[in-house]
Amino acid sequence: MVKAVIFDMDGVLIDTEKWLNKYWRQAAAEAGYDMTVEDGLAIRSLAAKYAAPFLQERFGADFPYWTIRGGSASGARN
Repeated sequence: MVKAVIFDMDGVLIDTEKWLNKYWRQAAAEAGYDMTVEDGLAIRSLAAKYAAPFLQERFGADFPYWTIRGGSASGARN
């Protein structure tokens, strides 16, 4: 019988922010975009509906936000 469940929704137990930043930059680089630490920090608290236009404004309308977010670099630049 389960007596307790712990949810870490805001990074109290695990600091997920540094990993989010690292892997967003890595995925963007694999797709041909030079995302900086500052770019990663800028989207850390943004919902996708705000992060996508922010990054498309920063990198161009062809920035494949949903492809990168999904973990695929198939939208990579040539």
